[in-house]
Amino acid sequence: MSSIVDSYNDFRDLCNQASKDEEVFNNFKRSSVYRRVLEHANKIQGKEHYEISLKQCPELEEFLPKFKKNDTFGNPIVEDYKFGVFSPTTLQYMKVLSDLLIAFGKDKLRDIRILEIGGGYGGQSCILREYLDIKKYTFVDLPEAISLTKKYVEGYGYSNNKFINHSDNIVEILKEDYYDLVISNYAFSELFKDLQKEYMSLFENIKMGYLTCNQISYNCFSKEEMIKNIPFDVNICSDISTENQDNYILTW
Repeated sequence: MSSIVDSYNDFRDLCNQASKDEEVFNNFKRSSVYRRVLEHANKIQGKEHYEISLKQCPELEEFLPKFKKNDTFGNPIVEDYKFGVFSPTTLQYMKVLSDLLIAFGKDKLRDIRILEIGGGYGGQSCILREYLDIKKYTFVDLPEAISLTKKYVEGYGYSNNKFINHSDNIVEILKEDYYDLVISNYAFSELFKDLQKEYMSLFENIKMGYLTCNQISYNCFSKEEMIKNIPFDVNICSDISTENQDNYILTW
């Protein structure tokens, strides 16, 4: 196995069912099976994501109604905030957008080609596309997860997507294309070391990167190893204060 999630057979089954069965799709974000892996941000975390987003990029406030569209699919658990009713995960995705704007600036994010490692159901891409001009968005994930991502993103109305199933030669497949930015919300840090190292060879040709990382397995790179193996000068910052204190964010 190459990642921790590989062993979550019930998660993979749920993704497969949601991609084929409308009833399952309409409620997949509430599934305890799904929320064990994704969609588990809580109300307090959502509030912190929101506050950081607007502190960094106040202009995002006017886009809140567009971001809220992400909560109309999959029946997520939503929370009532002073600024509206949102799923905390959608607010988390908005915070990532604000981080990207702070790290790289909007000009460098115009007409951009993005590679997302472990795209979940595609929610992060949907939030980014509400604000950024994205030329192409490539997702790589387990086959069952990719099936759900494809259904979700195309149902959302976005085109210019590329969906790639994880395989033994995934890095060689990815090298056939070009990307301006690689992003990953925790997924990259949950890959086993052998695959992390393979991906890092791919990073050599990607000018910008944004990785939110955790440390949940002995067989994944530590923060120090991550920094050492990424072939760029890496900026390090903390995750939100209400997340695990071992979490961190790497950008280059």
